[in-house]
Amino acid sequence: ALRRELGPAVRDLQAASILPIDLAQAAMGPGMQIFSRYPAVLDQQGSGIGVDHALRLINAALAEVLEEQEGELDAVSRFAARWWDSHAWEPAAFGEADKAARPLGISVDEVVRAQVATSQANKVQLLGRDSLDREWTPTTDALPTAWEVVHHLVDRLVDGGGELEAARLMARVGTLRDPAMALAYRLHSLAVKRSRTADQERYNALISSWSELIRLSGDGKASAEGLF
Repeated sequence: ALRRELGPAVRDLQAASILPIDLAQAAMGPGMQIFSRYPAVLDQQGSGIGVDHALRLINAALAEVLEEQEGELDAVSRFAARWWDSHAWEPAAFGEADKAARPLGISVDEVVRAQVATSQANKVQLLGRDSLDREWTPTTDALPTAWEVVHHLVDRLVDGGGELEAARLMARVGTLRDPAMALAYRLHSLAVKRSRTADQERYNALISSWSELIRLSGDGKASAEGLF
């Protein structure tokens, strides 16, 4: 029941811009609702499961949900998230990137064509932190990805005009919106794990503004100026 029902509940929490640091605590509510609907919950030995054990199960189910969300991303964004976990924004060996890309059914060349990374001097380096084109939109990109959406939104929100500019882009991301939200949560959790404070703050800013960006993107002033 946790595996079946916690996923939609977590998506609702994310859509409400629950901060990643609060997500585990917030997920306890719907998780305990599932647990408490039964007169008893037993383990494989037939012993009753108490609240402490239930909370551990909920945490484990939440981790599974977040991992599954990464699996729903486009292959290039999955590669980028895993590469960023290992190497952040630093260049690393092409051979290592090739080994990481092939199990996802893509090549490093495809990642480069998607404008998610560069490949020079036998080194691969992710794009997304510096020198982003503020005219970029998914509709003018031959291979748009969730990775690009996240980092262009962050760039415009934090460095390039604030919520209104980010909302203009949000109005044009289409079906990439939900995958980008899931990726933002994933990257924030990786930034926390790796103690990358500056990146953590940038992803946190995007997540905390997400609902407002969606609201503004439906507002005539925010969307019409970007579309026409």
